Amino acid sequence: MTITAKRPTVRHRSTLGIVIPLSALMLWQLLASLGLLEDFLPAPVRVGQAFIDLVSDGRLADALLISLLRAASGLVLGVVIGSALGWFCGTSLLGSALLNPTLQALRALPVLALVPLFILWFGIGELSKILMIAIATMFPIYVNVMSAVSNMDRKYLELASTLKLSRWQVLRRIYLPAALPAWFVGFRYSSGFALVILVISEQVNADSGLGYLMTEARTYYRLDVIIVGILIYGILGVLADRGVAALERRALRWNDAAVKA
Repeated sequence: MTITAKRPTVRHRSTLGIVIPLSALMLWQLLASLGLLEDFLPAPVRVGQAFIDLVSDGRLADALLISLLRAASGLVLGVVIGSALGWFCGTSLLGSALLNPTLQALRALPVLALVPLFILWFGIGELSKILMIAIATMFPIYVNVMSAVSNMDRKYLELASTLKLSRWQVLRRIYLPAALPAWFVGFRYSSGFALVILVISEQVNADSGLGYLMTEARTYYRLDVIIVGILIYGILGVLADRGVAALERRALRWNDAAVKA
């Protein structure tokens, strides 16, 4: 008799997913109560009170809104540019030969190395932060789209030529389905990179936003406020990934090979 393991349902998986965070929280509170973390971490109760205070006086809402607008603006710009370049280089041999070597060289550059240059060029305003996020987020999209389009089975194009499909029909029925799964993979990576660069840019050259709130808290040694900021960044990352995954499942419902997150 063959025994097969029962797959956990979505509800069970969600329940299992909070076991480790909840256990870590309980251990954190226990160690803080024993006075073992006094110089390193404030107790969860203090962090919770700091969160309530920041919400009550409106500082957290203002900072969070500014940070989300920065991340979203840079992400949209990076995704649009990366998609266009990936499409062009994937469908055009000339485009690939002309642009791909330069783009791959730029991709190898750490974005952090550009921070001093961007500050000198664009100052410490919004433009420098948005451009840094855009540069970091365009390359995952570019690489995935270019790879998917350029490696597509050419038999589909031959079939389209035989059926005398228009350029719009070829784009909609052949190229778009071939590129969309890879595009979502790149989008998930890009959304994560957007938050990483947001954290860095706001703590280096900002006078507003969540990162600035944390920098200000560091000046006054407010560890509880810093922990609140870190936790919010983490929550934003999880929500962004889950949101993209949900959109991916809906958009690729037709694709049996789509990854289920």
